[in-house]
Amino acid sequence: MADTRIRIIPFNMRYLDDYYRNFNREIAKYQWPDPFESMDDARNLLQGNVLRRRIL
Repeated sequence: MADTRIRIIPFNMRYLDDYYRNFNREIAKYQWPDPFESMDDARNLLQGNVLRRRIL
């Protein structure tokens, strides 16, 4: 999905570092999950979501 202001694309593990660094308390205030404690926490959650998406 894309328009002149926003582009929505499926998550890819190459974006893990950006996702981890930018998924902070302000961003996560009203959504799940909470900000990650570590890069490994982010990787574990996101790898599980990527695998589930491929199965469906």
